[in-house]
Order: sequence, then C-alpha cells, then structure tokens
Amino acid sequence: GWLRNPGSAAYEMACVAAGVGDGYICDRQKQHELGAGMLLVQGAGGVVTDFEGQPLDARRYDFRTQTPVVMGRTPRIHADLLELVRQA
Repeated sequence: GWLRNPGSAAYEMACVAAGVGDGYICDRQKQHELGAGMLLVQGAGGVVTDFEGQPLDARRYDFRTQTPVVMGRTPRIHADLLELVRQA
C-alpha cells in the first residue's frame, strides 16, 4: 500500500530522509523524538513544519510538549501533504 506505519517514529523519519518514504505526518509527535528526525530530513533537502506550515526550528523545546508535524522528502511533496492535512 501507499501508507505504512512500521511503529517507530524515528525509523519513519529516517526513511523519509533516506528517500525510502516520501513523507511523514503525525498529529502528536514528542519533541524529544522529533529533533533528530527533523535534522535528518532537513539535511537531506526535505521540509518539516507543523500543520499550519510553520517551521519547527524556532519553537522552544519542552520535553512534555507534543507537536503536530508534516515532513516531506522534497518541498513539492511537503506542499502536497500539507494541503491534504488542511483539507482533512
């Protein structure tokens, strides 16, 4: 299928960075799990934002906070995924 959930957020984000997956969407991702995945995806040329399209880089870190996230392997894929989230 076109939608997979292997059960590991870190693995899913690494797959996006490696080009194995096209995107990652999560409505509540723990910030301490998000940091490394965000850096991997951005380092590979991908885009990472919240559901409003705002970058996560400037957010203050709080261990207890969970953040909605949309990651796309390319800017175009990210834009398509963000549009799908907005329509849902």
